[in-house]
Amino acid sequence: MNSGLFAKRSIIALAASCVTLLLAADNRALPNIYNQGFSASRLDALGARINKDVSDARLPGAVILVARNGNLVHAETIGVQD
Repeated sequence: MNSGLFAKRSIIALAASCVTLLLAADNRALPNIYNQGFSASRLDALGARINKDVSDARLPGAVILVARNGNLVHAETIGVQD
């Protein structure tokens, strides 16, 4: 198998794993981002920037996962997988 095809399949497998994690996650179980030292406005700005790249067709989609001290504090999916 050539390395390009292997890399694409690896990325697809990683993205599928992240989406599965997000679907299984209970958002109520996410710790408060303020207790973890994150700014809600900066996390929103990160999502907005990635969303702009998706709408400008620079990226087909993205999964944003932010964790600190073993706790998932922010999870967001942008775009679609087809």
